[in-house]
Amino acid sequence: KPDMAASLRRACEWAKARGVAVCAKGVETQAQLDVIRSWGCDTMQGFLLAQPFPAPWLMQTHAAVTERARLLLKP
Repeated sequence: KPDMAASLRRACEWAKARGVAVCAKGVETQAQLDVIRSWGCDTMQGFLLAQPFPAPWLMQTHAAVTERARLLLKP
């Protein structure tokens, strides 16, 4: 929603201006990714990146998931 997006954008800008890394959570669509990329988010979490999975699997695949997030956020 536009009002929610504006609030999130301001929070992101506030954090980035203070040197704080920003993680966007709940990213499910390409459109959402495009928006958070334009805000300069450092990392992301959500269904677009990977479906929910058990914690032991994460330990085995962390590097691959991290690389995919980096590539998705790349300009």
